Amino acid sequence: MQELDLYLDPDEFFCPVTGLQIMGIEKDFSPSPAMLFFYLHEVQEFEYVHQSIKESFPQHFSPRGEIQDSEELYNTILEENYMHVNERILINFGQLSMASMGFDFNLQDQGLNDKLRTV
Repeated sequence: MQELDLYLDPDEFFCPVTGLQIMGIEKDFSPSPAMLFFYLHEVQEFEYVHQSIKESFPQHFSPRGEIQDSEELYNTILEENYMHVNERILINFGQLSMASMGFDFNLQDQGLNDKLRTV
């Protein structure tokens, strides 16, 4: 895993894997196919969690798929070596690490090629 700290609050942010815009001034949050999670530290909540995280850590989800404890899940993701493979990157951004995003460079999501063709 590579970790990158950005000491700024970006008005626009693009996926480092696909180049697709994730958020912007005039664009609502939209996860890229390579995004694993988007965690907001200030409120200790996930804006997005990829299905692979749900499958890897089912003990953190209710039977309905809801996260039981966001902070505990975030810590588990980092501590259980889930992110510690060469193909993954963790990006922390904001003056006080206000948010963190995880990405996977393997791009194993089936819909990626179709999504890139429409851009």
